[in-house]
Amino acid sequence: DKNACSFAIDKKETQALLMEQFDRLLAVEENNFSSIKKTQIILEIYYILLTQCRTKELHSASQMTADTTYAKQVMAYINRHYMENLSLDILAKEVGLSAQYLSKHFKSTTDMGILQYINRIRLEHANNELLSGDATVTEAALNNGFSSVKAYIETCKKVYGMTPTHWMKEIRK
Repeated sequence: DKNACSFAIDKKETQALLMEQFDRLLAVEENNFSSIKKTQIILEIYYILLTQCRTKELHSASQMTADTTYAKQVMAYINRHYMENLSLDILAKEVGLSAQYLSKHFKSTTDMGILQYINRIRLEHANNELLSGDATVTEAALNNGFSSVKAYIETCKKVYGMTPTHWMKEIRK
């Protein structure tokens, strides 16, 4: 199959990071909300794989490497700038592609839309800030790139099925 890919882990540190995440995943205690924690860990594994592993397409390695490079560049940019107002146009300009092509490419490479990825990164950071006890829901939302508290709450409900406050209470149980 021309589209078949194989992943090769570049560094021992990456292997160690992945093993650490898998150990965390296996150590999650089962309860009504353990799926939330598992989802967070799986997203971290997904990010590690996309950013730290090289991809080879069996019949077109150079094309696949170029393709995943764009997604990696966009993900890295989002991870550095998630607190800012990001748009598809800004991201496309960053990697030198048209907005339409980048949107389609990112979705086909990662199985996730760009806005969905941005919101997941923002959500992870905002939730970590909430858990640390250093911020209110409003502060966590605005400190981590959400345009409003409403946007943060809606994203949290979409991903976890509950508000940030409820999510935090469940995680702390």
